[in-house]
Amino acid sequence: MIGWEITRKEVIRRLEADETQARIAEGLGISRSYVCKIAAQIGITGRYRSPAYKLRRGTLPGQHVRLSDALLNLPDGAVNWLASQTPDGADLSEFVGAIILDAYHETGAA
Repeated sequence: MIGWEITRKEVIRRLEADETQARIAEGLGISRSYVCKIAAQIGITGRYRSPAYKLRRGTLPGQHVRLSDALLNLPDGAVNWLASQTPDGADLSEFVGAIILDAYHETGAA
């Protein structure tokens, strides 16, 4: 693989990891305009937000639904169960996060 191809792949990897274009350029010793050009080529304008970043802030990837809104749409029985199962000292977001993490590990995707 040619050096510029390796650099391009590294720029894309870092953009997708939500690193700033300035930090990428500085870290790789390349110009900010080159990083901006690659970002534009792959359809990233402005600051890229990865799906994981968006989910951590409450927006489900590919949707315009906040996680809190999704919880509001649960049946009353599910909400009551969720409230009764939330451990003392934990807040709802920590508990829901733990449930999601358990399901993720059970799939073997981790």
